Parts: sequence; structure tokens; C-alpha cells
Amino acid sequence: MSLTHVSLNAVSVTDEAGVESFITANHVCVAVGGVPSVPTVPGAEYGISSDGFFDLESQPKKCGVFGAGYIAVEMAGILNALGTETHLFCRGNKASL
Repeated sequence: MSLTHVSLNAVSVTDEAGVESFITANHVCVAVGGVPSVPTVPGAEYGISSDGFFDLESQPKKCGVFGAGYIAVEMAGILNALGTETHLFCRGNKASL
């Protein structure tokens, strides 16, 4: 599937069969989804991604959330509001590593 911006209030959507549709609305919100990126560092296998959050069977007492995007910030906020001791870790400029 592909999506193309046509104008302020219109997008063109082409499905897997190549059929193109135009969608117009006062407001267009595109929620593309995504796949969490897991760092290649020792110990990463002991963590979970944001997808795994909903599979937790019990609330953690302490949690470290790694990321600076809105999902990481929201997950940290939710866990904190539920009473989990939460620490948010944000990486710096990748080019400086």
C-alpha cells in the first residue's frame, strides 16, 4: 500500500492490487505504525519493546524506558502514573557515538 499527499485535504492511496483511491477530509491523520528498534547491546534480550508492554502479566516495581519519541515518553508516563518507579533514558546525537 502506498500513500501520496495530493493537497491540503486530500491523499491518494494505492492498494496492493494497484487500485488508486482518493480520500478527502477536513483533517487527514496518517497513523503508519512502526516497528520498535531494539539496540544491539549486551542485555537487550532482557528488555521488552513497547509492543510487549501489553503482554506484561504483572506491574513492574521499577522500570527503565529507553527512547525519546512520543511512545517512550507515553509509556514512561503511564508506568509512573500507575506507581512504577520509572526512569526515562534518552540517547544523544548518534553521530557523536
